[in-house]
Amino acid sequence: MRQVQVNLAYQRYIGYDLDEIVPDHSAISRNRSLFGKELFQELFDHVVKLCIQAGLVAGVHQSVDLTMVHANASMDSLVPREVTTSPSGFVDQVFEENPVEPGTAMADVIPLTKQESDLTEPDPRQRVLEMEQPPPSSGTGPASSPSDVVVLSAVPGVSRKPSPGRTSNQLYYSRTDPDAAVMSSRDKPAMLAYAVHASVDSRANVIALEATNATVDDPIPVPAMLQHLREKLRLLVATVAADKRYGRGWFYERLALTGIRAYIPHRDYGDVHKGFWGFSYFQYHPKEDVYTCPDGKKLEMKGV
Repeated sequence: MRQVQVNLAYQRYIGYDLDEIVPDHSAISRNRSLFGKELFQELFDHVVKLCIQAGLVAGVHQSVDLTMVHANASMDSLVPREVTTSPSGFVDQVFEENPVEPGTAMADVIPLTKQESDLTEPDPRQRVLEMEQPPPSSGTGPASSPSDVVVLSAVPGVSRKPSPGRTSNQLYYSRTDPDAAVMSSRDKPAMLAYAVHASVDSRANVIALEATNATVDDPIPVPAMLQHLREKLRLLVATVAADKRYGRGWFYERLALTGIRAYIPHRDYGDVHKGFWGFSYFQYHPKEDVYTCPDGKKLEMKGV
C-alpha cells in the first residue's frame, strides 16, 4: 500500500484517480480478518480460472519454487520459548501417547515374588508428584509451591538473548510476530520471515497457487497445493519441477503415488571430507536395480 500511495503507475493500474485517497494498509488487515482466508482463496482461484479460459494456463507442468518474505518484526524481538507444562503433566502426556500394552511389561510376563516387588521402582509419575510437593514451612514465611512453567532460559545453554548466527526456531520465537521464523540464505543475513511456495504454470508463467509456512526448508504445503490444482481448478498436473531443496524421499514418493513425475535433483547431504559419502560416490546398476557403495557392496532397498 505504501508503493500505491507514492507510485502513480500503481494507482492508474488499480483505477484510482490522482485526487482519490488511497486506503490505508490497515484496511487490508481488517478485511482479511473480516472475510477470512476462504474468500481470498476463492478470489485467487477465480483469477486463475480466467487465465485458464484465456489460454494462459495449460495445467500440465508446474514449477515450484520458494521465496522468503520479510516479516514486519525485528530480530531483537526474539525471546526464549516457555513450556507451560508441569513435570507431572508432561509425564502423563508421555504415558498417554506411548501406552504400555498388556503382556509387554516384565511384571505381566514373570510374576514377582514379595521380595522382588519390594525392590521394584515405583511409578515414575508418582515420583514426579513427590518431587513437586512443597517442602515443609520453616515458620519464617510461606511454604514454597511447585512451578507450573518451565522456562527455557533457566536451562543451561539457553540464554535470554540469542547469539547471532546460532538462533534456533525451536528455542526462540518473536514476541511481536510469533508465526514468523528465523531464516537466512547465502546472500541475505538472518531475519524473521515467511516461506512462500509458489506453483507456476509453464505456458505463460502464471502463478497458479501459493502457500505459506514458516519453515524455509520444508516442502510440506506443496502436495496439498498440487491436489488443490487438480481438484478445485481441474488441472492435469502431470509433471513438477523444483530445485534440490524439495529433493526429499517422502516428497518423491508422494508425487509418484499421485501419478506426478518429478524433475527434482537429489539433495547432496555431504561429501567424504565431512565424514559422509555424497550421492555422487554411489553407483547405480539399472539391470539389478541396486546401488553399490564406494566399497563395492550392494545396498538393499529398505524404503523411502
